[in-house]
Amino acid sequence: MIPHIEGDALLIKQHTDDKVNGHLKIKPKTVIFAGNGCVEGGDLPLCTVLSEEYGRKITTDLSASMCAILAQEFKEKKLFTLKDISEIIANVGSIDDYMGSYYEFRSKLANAYREACEKDQIKLRNSEVLEAVLSGQDPRDVGVITTNWDRCFWADQRFPNVIQLHGICDQLDSIVLPSEFATDENLAEVLDSLGFKIEDNKIRQQVYRLFRGDFWRPLNAALQTAEFWLSTADRIVVWGLALHPYDSEVCTALNRLTTFCSGTRQKEIIVINPSPEAVALAKILLEPVTGTFARYEV
Repeated sequence: MIPHIEGDALLIKQHTDDKVNGHLKIKPKTVIFAGNGCVEGGDLPLCTVLSEEYGRKITTDLSASMCAILAQEFKEKKLFTLKDISEIIANVGSIDDYMGSYYEFRSKLANAYREACEKDQIKLRNSEVLEAVLSGQDPRDVGVITTNWDRCFWADQRFPNVIQLHGICDQLDSIVLPSEFATDENLAEVLDSLGFKIEDNKIRQQVYRLFRGDFWRPLNAALQTAEFWLSTADRIVVWGLALHPYDSEVCTALNRLTTFCSGTRQKEIIVINPSPEAVALAKILLEPVTGTFARYEV
């Protein structure tokens, strides 16, 4: 049975072997980097929420892009940057309405995905390629890094090692929208300063939530662990990731493999995606560290 892990590892599920200093430090031999294309019905909750937000039907083809645009609109309304705490203090009144709309959208999104999971409207796709790749492997030697908000991998006992890179629907304040950064190096300083400089308790709590006060450490731990898994794996399976420009952290994590793996033996890369564009992007990002580059369709 897989334990529920608290603290920094809140978005990381790992089997319990090789426990070091109270932390789990496994090295999966095969890492599946999974996006929305690996699940059936993954766009439905997002399309539903966006259609309500914009007052017109949003199709699957537009959903991720529209969500990225909306996230950018939210960010532009902040009126401040993380680097200047004084601007946060000066504009706490102005951002009150913004924070309310942001939380409402994020809450609707989390609830929609949670409800879809409970009704089994979202499920992993069948992939003969993936089954062939994983055939004969110990499940403990396989790690999954997913950008999805659903719990398909998290709840699947076939995958004991899972990282929810952009949060999970069961943890509302962990959700990261397309084009948003999950972590920021200035965040610790900001959060530590809020308690001393914002007197209004309600506003202080709202700003704390705005910057994911309870989840910036778990999100950062998820990103660091994902990069560690990718750097040490023998095989990387990129499954259902479109690698759009707004997936900045995903593209950065893959691109940094050229640094992580410098001077080491090359990896086997397998891309499961019917889109030639996605395969071409993966090739650009991963070719410097690739021993075998394979293209498959699902």
